[in-house]
Amino acid sequence: MTVKYALSKFEISRFFVHSLARSPRLLLITLGFSLWPGLGWLWVSGAISRGITAKDGTVALGLTLGACCFLALWISLRGKTAQRTLTVTEEGIHTEIGQFKSKVPWEKVKSIDDAGSFVFIVRSNGNAFFVPNRAFSGAADRQRFLSEIRRWQNGM
Repeated sequence: MTVKYALSKFEISRFFVHSLARSPRLLLITLGFSLWPGLGWLWVSGAISRGITAKDGTVALGLTLGACCFLALWISLRGKTAQRTLTVTEEGIHTEIGQFKSKVPWEKVKSIDDAGSFVFIVRSNGNAFFVPNRAFSGAADRQRFLSEIRRWQNGM
């Protein structure tokens, strides 16, 4: 079964935020990277040796939240918005965006979730496919897609 779709920058950001709630690993990685600017501020400002003031905490929190927002923005800017062709077969997922082609065997797919407005396919490396409902010709087509990929992922 083949579907074609393109994602907007806004959808990519929204899906990233959604992924944080569904992937503890991604959440920990994001929090880890986001904490560095705040912890760096505390270290550079000397708060570790002289004690942390309310101002130090406020600045560190602001830097941490800013870093988290920057990550979402960066993912949005780096996300692929060109039309994607996604084909699912018994062997796995075949995807194509322009000249970029990739194959993902079912053994490398961690989970498949029906998230309402999109189908969320998470790979074992943390990357994910977000297939919006508009990629399907209708609800029956979407349900068939979900049934087939779940069956193949589970080894038929």
